[in-house]
Amino acid sequence: MAKIRKMEIHLLENKTFKADGGALFSVVPKFMWERKYPTITDNLCPVANRSLLIKTDERIYLFDCGIGSKLDEKAGKFHGISGENTLESSLAQHNLAPEDVTDVILTHLHFDHCGGVTKFNDQKEPIPTYPNARYWVSPEQWANYLNPNVREADSYFPENMMPIYERGMLHFVTPETSFFPELSFFVANGHTTGLLIPIVKYQGKAIAFTGDLIPNTGNIPLKWLASYDIEPLKSLEEKARFLEKAVEENYVLTFQHDYYTECATLQNVDGRIKLNKKLKFRELFE
Repeated sequence: MAKIRKMEIHLLENKTFKADGGALFSVVPKFMWERKYPTITDNLCPVANRSLLIKTDERIYLFDCGIGSKLDEKAGKFHGISGENTLESSLAQHNLAPEDVTDVILTHLHFDHCGGVTKFNDQKEPIPTYPNARYWVSPEQWANYLNPNVREADSYFPENMMPIYERGMLHFVTPETSFFPELSFFVANGHTTGLLIPIVKYQGKAIAFTGDLIPNTGNIPLKWLASYDIEPLKSLEEKARFLEKAVEENYVLTFQHDYYTECATLQNVDGRIKLNKKLKFRELFE
C-alpha cells in the first residue's frame, strides 16, 4: 500500500430532514436534550445529512450519499426534506462531477445514507448516480439488508442498492481491505450490523466521521442513545470504547447529522468524557 503524496478532505452538505426528538434521544427527558439540541416545531429536530469527500493522488472517495432524489412528494414532506444543497452541487464546488467519483463507501444501508447511490432516469428506472464508482459496504450490513429484522425493514429500499448489486458494482469492506494508509474503520453493531465509522489521519489530525454511532453533539454523553439503535446495550459498550479511543488519540468528531455543529473535540473530566469545543470543519486546517 503506497503512501499517498497528496490528499484533500472536504465535508459536503446535502439536503436536510427532520426527526422526532424523542427518537433522537430515546429515554432522555425532553427538558434535558432540548437544551443541547433544540427542536423547530412539533417536537421535530432539524437533521443534517453530510458526506465526506477525500481526494487522493489517483482516486476520489465519497462516504455516504444522503437520501437522494427518488422519494416522491408525499415521502419528502413526511421526512421534512428541505434545503438547496445537493451532493451534486457540493461536488461541483470542488470542480467534481458524479462521473469523477471512483469509490463510494457506505457506512450502512439505511435510506438516509445510501438513497443517493441511485437516481431515476427518464423512464423512472433507478440507475447508479456515480456510474464509474465502486460501491463499498460491510458484508454484515449487506446480509442484513437482504434479510432485515422487522424494525430495519422500512429503512432498506431495494431501488437504492439492488441496481448496484445487479451491475456487479458492489464490493465488501473486510479487515483485509486497504484503501489508503491514512484510512481506518471503527466497526460497530449496536445501531445496525456492520456499521462502518471512517477515521482519517490528515495534517496531524484524526478525523472521525461519526455517522449514526454519535449522530450529534447531544449524543456524546454515554447513555444518550438514539432509539433507532437496534441493540442499545451493545451500542453503549461500543460507544464507550469509541469515546475512550477518541480521547486517547485526540479524534476530531465530524458529525453527519448535527444540524448545528460540524465538528467537536472531547475532554475527560473526572472520568467522564464530555464535549470540549465545537468547530467548523474549515477551522481544522486554518
